[in-house]
Amino acid sequence: MRGDILFVTAADTEILGLALAREKMPADFPAVRALHLRELTEPGDLEEFAREIVPRARVLVARILGGRAYFPEGFDLLSRACRDNGVPFLAMAGGREIDPELSALGSVPLSTLTGALEYFVHGGVDNYGQLLRFLADRFLLTGYGSD
Repeated sequence: MRGDILFVTAADTEILGLALAREKMPADFPAVRALHLRELTEPGDLEEFAREIVPRARVLVARILGGRAYFPEGFDLLSRACRDNGVPFLAMAGGREIDPELSALGSVPLSTLTGALEYFVHGGVDNYGQLLRFLADRFLLTGYGSD
């Protein structure tokens, strides 16, 4: 499955919000895929995801409550897979603040990471829609515009 904009999260509300936001996007909007962390818990799942799915993404956002302490191998593996495949990587904890350790694993400017985090912090379908537009414009060079 292709996902131009790819998310990994441990929050069901984020997956639902992103799905609803995607439904409101224009028909030609890039593909969006959001995976719950529990889909990557079996042995080998995360490695297969990093090997098979990440290379086809145009940007990957991993937002995991508990941050690196909760998902240490995962953040490291995703960071390497993104770096090896030239995929921009936004790594964040599930809170309201930038996590310096995770931002160092990511590959985007701090201003981009902060902008994306703001949409998550404010939540709701409209903000997730703005997040999708923000990511599409920055990483897929579309012109949808975001607030």
